[in-house]
Amino acid sequence: MLVALAVASPRARAAEPVAYVDLSLDPQIQYPLPHRMAGHFGGQPFDGTPEQIAEFRERQRAPFPVSVVILRQVPSTGGRSGWSAVEVLLSNAGKNAVEVPIGTDPALVEAPAPGRRVIGFGVSIGPDERRNYQDVAMAASNEQRPESYRVLRPGESMVFKIPVDTRKAAAWLAAHKLARGTIAVSAWLQVIRTDAEGEYLDSVGQDVDSGNLLPWVAPAP
Repeated sequence: MLVALAVASPRARAAEPVAYVDLSLDPQIQYPLPHRMAGHFGGQPFDGTPEQIAEFRERQRAPFPVSVVILRQVPSTGGRSGWSAVEVLLSNAGKNAVEVPIGTDPALVEAPAPGRRVIGFGVSIGPDERRNYQDVAMAASNEQRPESYRVLRPGESMVFKIPVDTRKAAAWLAAHKLARGTIAVSAWLQVIRTDAEGEYLDSVGQDVDSGNLLPWVAPAP
């Protein structure tokens, strides 16, 4: 669900968010394809040659030019039992406009639509750990559905609401004998490409980690 956001968070007054995207609503977009970057590169087999490694490093230096800040932990949409959520501010930190997927329709990632892209958000809950994702939420876009993406100019931002399974978080903390944890969020952008073996997800730059952490507060039963 996408709605206009009229009131900015105090932490975001310098760049008032232009939209609010709720990724906690059903149906949610699931990972549509394997991520084959480990074995494929630009549609070709990745054999680890010096030339491919050099090209890979060059592509990784072309980042997804955004910043991510966790604003707050909030109740889940519709008050779903066993779920919480976090609101994340995604800002264009680069010098050029950025096209950000905002669509929540699972059909957006289906072939043969051209220009299919996915933005993902991974939520980690632990003792300041990254990429130990308890939950992942995604938005998608394609060129046939212009309403499925938003162009952010430099300095502009939008808010994404990311669902968190509180039962999974509690089980993880209990398994590691931790009374409390912190919330971290990472974002990434991927493009759906095609090669001789079929379709696969190709990363655009590196994952972007949130610039802050928040204490995890387990919702009351």
